[in-house]
Amino acid sequence: MKNRVARFHQGKGPPANSFNGADQYAELLARLTAIAERLHAYATRYERLKDSRCVFSEAYSLMTAIIANELPKRHWDDAEWVVRLAEAFARRYFDAMDAYDGGRALGSAWTTLIEEIRSRYSSVLEDLVCAMTGHIIHDLPLALRDLGIDSASGASRLRDYHQVNDILGDAIEPIKAMIEKRYDPWLRWLDRLGQKHEEPITNYGIRLSRAAAWYNACRLAEPNSANDAAQSIERSPIAFVESVFRPPWVSLRLLLRVFATLVSIGRIWPRDRPRPAGPLRDTPNQQYYFGIGAGRWKGTFAYSVIDWRGFWAAPLGGRNRILAIGIAVITGVFRNARIWSVIDGYPDQTCAGVAVNEVRISLLGMTLYLLREMYVLDPDGSDVHVRCRERFGPIPFLFNVDKAHPARISQGGMHATYYIPLLGAEWTGEYSVRADRAHIESVLTCPWARATESIDKVSAPARQNG
Repeated sequence: MKNRVARFHQGKGPPANSFNGADQYAELLARLTAIAERLHAYATRYERLKDSRCVFSEAYSLMTAIIANELPKRHWDDAEWVVRLAEAFARRYFDAMDAYDGGRALGSAWTTLIEEIRSRYSSVLEDLVCAMTGHIIHDLPLALRDLGIDSASGASRLRDYHQVNDILGDAIEPIKAMIEKRYDPWLRWLDRLGQKHEEPITNYGIRLSRAAAWYNACRLAEPNSANDAAQSIERSPIAFVESVFRPPWVSLRLLLRVFATLVSIGRIWPRDRPRPAGPLRDTPNQQYYFGIGAGRWKGTFAYSVIDWRGFWAAPLGGRNRILAIGIAVITGVFRNARIWSVIDGYPDQTCAGVAVNEVRISLLGMTLYLLREMYVLDPDGSDVHVRCRERFGPIPFLFNVDKAHPARISQGGMHATYYIPLLGAEWTGEYSVRADRAHIESVLTCPWARATESIDKVSAPARQNG
């Protein structure tokens, strides 16, 4: 993707009395550009995973680019404070997303928001409204508290804050149109017909929610009200999500779900590729995912039940038992299935990098298994937190499972061990890389079954970002 700020920037330079010269303008613009670019990179990763968090991440990137475009056109009391607030505000969003993806503790507000928009069919506008409302209600008062709402001389920052409100209020309608065109170009008109809780993403709604954030920042600054304010900003996003996804009347709840599901049929997922990475760290997990793994792989997959007595004795549950038998029968009749895997790496995201992988196992053109994984690398260089969504069978809305599990990379990146909950059992997957780094053999076992993969690298990753 091209520079996010360049897409909007039309100004010829800063007004003479707004900045301390062109150098400060360039430095502030570069800082806002960095935020916008990073947000777009997160959106790109979520798009690869078909994770609805991409919607707000992309919208947030556009908002930041528009603020950068407007920064030199206006007269500010302290333009540097405006940029510092943008950085502090965005940092809270990145920290929340990274904590969730890495399996670390996260407050109830963001946990609820993320799980709601990831766990169900929802429309593009619902995804945008929920994430934006949560970020403003929850994160903005905390960012304001951290920076301080008054200058060192005691003057209020409110005038500069209102100018940002003006920029965002004027920009929200074109941003909404761009987001709908990107993610739901065919049925976006139907999403607008619903008019479900759309007020937060209007000119008036932006100003109102940011005014509430300023008010709560003032409460956080007062010892007598700080505790109540902190509890309020943690509860309010949850209450809003409840009103969007679970209205009190069952009939209305069902109607809204049907409507949102219908709108979601038009959802598309852009496939921007990651940017070329700089030099990789010499750690096993970075070498395995970014040096060896990144690219497209294909090969064969085999699966069999090796202990039927143990299988029938295991507490798997009815659905898992049926799926395990079905896969064993199909692969037993047709032998090896085809397996495809596409891995993209994002070495500059989170503390030590993130990779995403889409795995598809098929027979005679029919999908038996579809897996979308996100690998969050640990700074220790070996451990990995895996968060994934798997689907059994060719029907998209049946037999879907969200799960998380650990993995560990060893031997300088030439071997990986995964500890996988699958089909009601605990599996261990051992993946070994051949010396030429273009072939991987794996064996996955549980007490009653065994699976193998043999895959070859087809192509290295695309080295551009549109």
